[in-house]
Amino acid sequence: MVCFLYLKLFPTGSPVNSLVTFLYKFLTSVFYLKSQILFQYR
Repeated sequence: MVCFLYLKLFPTGSPVNSLVTFLYKFLTSVFYLKSQILFQYR
């Protein structure tokens, strides 16, 4: 339901959508690096 409202408000290709995609990729890479560092020093 939230995704549907989001798509209605921000159609694909809008700057907001690309910003959200960038933030998602950034956060996933940060979490990946964190897990890698924790794994090394365990």
